[in-house]
Amino acid sequence: MIKHRGFTLIELLIVILIMGILAVLISTNLFGARERAGDTQKKSNLAQLKIALQLYYTSFHQYPPTGSGLSFSACGANGTTNCSNSFTNGSVVFMDKLPKNSGGQYEFRYYRCNSGDDFRLKINIANASDPDISDSQIRCPSSTCQGTSLKFGTTDYVLCGD
Repeated sequence: MIKHRGFTLIELLIVILIMGILAVLISTNLFGARERAGDTQKKSNLAQLKIALQLYYTSFHQYPPTGSGLSFSACGANGTTNCSNSFTNGSVVFMDKLPKNSGGQYEFRYYRCNSGDDFRLKINIANASDPDISDSQIRCPSSTCQGTSLKFGTTDYVLCGD
């Protein structure tokens, strides 16, 4: 009787198929983790901008006006210039570097509400199933932001003046 050592072609194909399925599952999970990390960074940047806007409110008793392109007009020596790279008003620095994406565009949108008594900041995040999206939109509804025609998309994470 002859004993065969080794694997048959069918056994090898099954092992290769299983390894391929595992590779696809692992790579998909790693891509999702990268998206979640990017979204966490965007939320953190928006929270820092919210703090800067609250500092501005403490100094001027209103939030800055909305400038062109949904930025805010609160920079420069007299406080009427659109903020571009940093959020400074004369010698006061509220935020050293405004959050921008890799293309150099603002990652956020700013809306002044209720004649300067409130605001909405929104940012588009990649993970549409993030529960923070709906929570933020409930906490900061567009309907209470008087003076704007504000609408939220399905992937808009929102912060308000509180």
